[in-house]
Amino acid sequence: MKSPNAASAHLKYRGADYSVSIENFGPEEAAMALSTNRSNRPLSAFNIGALTSALRRGEWKLNGETIVFDSDGRLIQGQHRLTAVIKSGVWIESFVIRGVPSGVFATMDQGKKRSGSDVLAVEGKSNSVSMASAARAILMLSHVHEVAAFQNYSQQQILDVVEAHPMIEVWVSRFAGSDMRKFLPAAFAGVLTLAAERHGGASIAEFFDQVQSGEHLERTMPAYVLRERFMNRTRGTSMNLFVSIALCIKAVNAHISGARIKILRFSPDEAFPTLL
Repeated sequence: MKSPNAASAHLKYRGADYSVSIENFGPEEAAMALSTNRSNRPLSAFNIGALTSALRRGEWKLNGETIVFDSDGRLIQGQHRLTAVIKSGVWIESFVIRGVPSGVFATMDQGKKRSGSDVLAVEGKSNSVSMASAARAILMLSHVHEVAAFQNYSQQQILDVVEAHPMIEVWVSRFAGSDMRKFLPAAFAGVLTLAAERHGGASIAEFFDQVQSGEHLERTMPAYVLRERFMNRTRGTSMNLFVSIALCIKAVNAHISGARIKILRFSPDEAFPTLL
């Protein structure tokens, strides 16, 4: 239904009649709109899950994105958002366009979807791709029982993490300017950010410098073992990011506690390590 204080407009263009309005959608309204949905693309459970979580966190904004109905009254854009409204029970306010000619669906959503790094770049952050990865690592460390959600963090969550952890910019900058970026994931900077917040920057900077240089290290020092673990992977092989972060955490924990180690390993049956 239309918001009581919202404006609406009717346009006539090239013989077609369009209406543009701002409307509220709760579960009932969303279900009614979805009932007109025919011949649309298959629903993505991943996308619906991400949108549902975002709605529950209160991240929905009236941002100009539209829900679109064609000239026959059929929903042709917005099915994932409306399904998320039903699943979350959260009302949204959205721009709605009605009257779009039938047959235009194939031309929709052809632009590149904005990523977390895109949003950080718009905010003027340097090394935005690495920073987004580091922010995701911080989020993952607070949701270690939701492994599948690692790629499911919203742009707003990433922005919130960067704001809540200002030292992330320092560690991302140091990481991006080092040779470590050639063999370690940028998520390592997120682990370092949390470790420095908890244990002070001096100790973590020492570990960082050891991993970066590889000089004057004994074979059982955590920095040495971490370097060897990542640098000596078979060329061309990849490592699961979840496993990579787990190994980084183990090495950082050993450094913090002053422990010596001989090997870094993480198995699927093992509990994910907690950062000290």
